[in-house]
Amino acid sequence: MRQVGDSKDDGATNPTKRLMSRYDVTATVILVAVWLIPITLAGGFKKSISTLPAYMRDLQRIACLFTKEASSWPTYHIQIQTSGSNKWKELNVEGYYDTDTFGYRLRIERILSHSYRRGGGRGRMREIADFTRERYEQRNPDGPKLNAVRFVQVKHPIRALAKQTGHFVREPLSRYPKNWQTPFGERRYDGKRPSVDHRGKKIKRREPRRGKSKQGAR
Repeated sequence: MRQVGDSKDDGATNPTKRLMSRYDVTATVILVAVWLIPITLAGGFKKSISTLPAYMRDLQRIACLFTKEASSWPTYHIQIQTSGSNKWKELNVEGYYDTDTFGYRLRIERILSHSYRRGGGRGRMREIADFTRERYEQRNPDGPKLNAVRFVQVKHPIRALAKQTGHFVREPLSRYPKNWQTPFGERRYDGKRPSVDHRGKKIKRREPRRGKSKQGAR
């Protein structure tokens, strides 16, 4: 028979038993001090800890590259307006920018992606529009002249792209919802005021200046 006061008890857990070994504690401290805290500082302040080895700083910066998931993937299209018409129509860029250096994307899309919403991209977009106009008139010598050129960014939601099978297929603008499209970088050659700037913001029309108020009788 077991005597009263015996420390053993069936089914009871020894309260003095360690839940973590010394190795677990040491590994946790190293993980927090050497990895989690530096990554938090690098991601929050965009500055790594200079006292750590170079290879550790590189790993921490790489780990902070993708702090937010992408919600959409952009493609770029070109629209034109010809003389005698106010309607925008999409330009078939075949024969204009045929350097396919980025898989199924055109080189012009890469250039526009670096120009959109950036101050230095305004001049670059003007050059692209001028080149497009010149090339269009060379390819269509008997056609109407171009009155305007503008670019359109299409944001493809990642959820919509995930449902597609096979490689990416570039569709005409008419097949994409209007809320996916953002016109920008409009350049006109008919003297009219552009409707959007290089950042996609609408440009307000200038109101006619009112005449100066007549001076009162002397």
